[in-house]
Amino acid sequence: LVQPNGEQRWESIHFAPNRDAEGNVIGIYAVHTDIHDQKRNEEALRRANWMLSSHINNTPLAVLEWDRDFRLVRWSPQAENIFGWRAEEVLGMPLTGSQLTHESDREAVVELINKLMAGEEPRATGLNRNYRKDGETIWCEWYHSCLLDEQGRIASILSFVQDVSSRIQAEERLQYLATRDALTGLPNRVLLQERLTQAIAQARRSHQRVGVLFIDLDRFKNVNDTLGHRIGDELLKRVTAALSNALRETDLLARLGGDEFMVIVEDFDDPEVLNRIAQKVQDAVSQPFEIEEHDIYVTSSTGISVYPDDGDAPEELLKHADVAMYRSKELGRNTYQFFDAGLAAHRLAQHTLERALRTAVKEEALTLHYQPVVRMTDKAIVGAEALLRWHDAEHGDVAPKVFIPLAEESGLIHAVGDWVMRTAAAQCAAWHQAGLPLKVSVNLSGRQFYREDLAQRISQIVREAGCKPEWVELEVTESSLLHDLDSIKKVLQQLREEGFAVAIDDFGTGYSSLSHLKHFPIDTLKIDISFIADIETDPGDAAITEAIIALARGLGLRVVAEGVATREQFDFLGARGCHAFQGFWISEALPADKFIEFIRKH
Repeated sequence: LVQPNGEQRWESIHFAPNRDAEGNVIGIYAVHTDIHDQKRNEEALRRANWMLSSHINNTPLAVLEWDRDFRLVRWSPQAENIFGWRAEEVLGMPLTGSQLTHESDREAVVELINKLMAGEEPRATGLNRNYRKDGETIWCEWYHSCLLDEQGRIASILSFVQDVSSRIQAEERLQYLATRDALTGLPNRVLLQERLTQAIAQARRSHQRVGVLFIDLDRFKNVNDTLGHRIGDELLKRVTAALSNALRETDLLARLGGDEFMVIVEDFDDPEVLNRIAQKVQDAVSQPFEIEEHDIYVTSSTGISVYPDDGDAPEELLKHADVAMYRSKELGRNTYQFFDAGLAAHRLAQHTLERALRTAVKEEALTLHYQPVVRMTDKAIVGAEALLRWHDAEHGDVAPKVFIPLAEESGLIHAVGDWVMRTAAAQCAAWHQAGLPLKVSVNLSGRQFYREDLAQRISQIVREAGCKPEWVELEVTESSLLHDLDSIKKVLQQLREEGFAVAIDDFGTGYSSLSHLKHFPIDTLKIDISFIADIETDPGDAAITEAIIALARGLGLRVVAEGVATREQFDFLGARGCHAFQGFWISEALPADKFIEFIRKH
């Protein structure tokens, strides 16, 4: 009805006849009821229902409703998109027999809905595995809330559902990447420590042991430096496969990074098990790996610690296995060592010594002594071998056989090598300026050959010191030649092209093939002192020495004998055609100033 003021209002009008005493209609009764508020509420409710239906039909979430009997009474279009079933296929389906929920999660879901129906919780969320109609398992997040009737009682449960399978897969992938080595797919340090913690806890309960093997590949850096990181990475994958095949299914193999691997061995009581596994590791790694037409040979150094003998915490066992591994390297590599308390003290001493060596290199506290090289025919001094010496305030005189391997393992060898080359070259230049046309011999570590620019680097240092390459002979130990022959041959050829002479030091100790000698660009063979010392009394050493001299002369090489200490040794070598010698019979290695004095008196 339109009011006088123009407002429209809803009214309900009921008509009834007005009758007289005889029942005749004499008029009409009209009863007006104001229903404006009721109509307004109905319109609001209709609009709310329309908006709810629109929201349910258009939301990216699936909407499901369960009545008090736990039967499905609402199934939105998005529910069909997520799960694959049409509404007529699932409406009326009981929750307890739901095809939607994974068997492993069904009991927990029913328990959750029961709590909601009982009024214990007004709302709840859950992450469940669910089935699609096609059988695919998906992960869904569920948001449940209670719908109340006019009396405030729970009438039904409304569930909003979102397919989060992509998110769960991404999280699982991230979790995998966080605990796996990207190159090999092996467990990384994070997962290793987690598994080791679990293994220790289990061993503690069952009174068993846990073994930890720390594996480091020997000279792996040489592969990276000479053949490139791509081949180095492929080698790591091949080593991973070889180790996996060698280990038992119950053993855990992990990669810590670089060329370091770790193995956890569980459920054993006899330590001999670890001996057998360590030997299998060595055998697996030492086989040749053929990669892109390169036959690559590596070995491994392994350290072993055991729970509970060597510690009862993961960090302690890992540290002690690491200490034992370094001891394996010190013993010559390609071996394995069990940890003992003495190794820890030894490793601490080595660490202290390494720190002192770093300081000595930084402060140029090293020195060179020079041992005369004497021509056999007239005993004229024709050169000198530069020998590195180190005196430390705390440790005293440290032997080269101690600090040179330390420099190699710590990476200091390149800085040490540069300093030695620079100092020896400058000293040689000073000799020539003083009218002493001597040649200086400088030792190269096998680790220095890992530098691609070694030949250019040495040439630059020597020339900047005012010395000529022709005045310098570079000595390489025979054992250095046994690794990556092609690369070392290439570097030696570059050094020869720069004008340097090349000598093989300690010849006879490295078990190299004699056929390799004619292929290397070398000028001199130096016979190791171990053969010279007993040539007067040991027929075997005498025969080997004589054979080396004959071999060298046959190849047109110069021969220098090291460690000559007696007149008899000198006579033996001279009679067989040795060209030169050095040793205590003439002089020990001397500081530069004492060396000059010796020459002038000689």
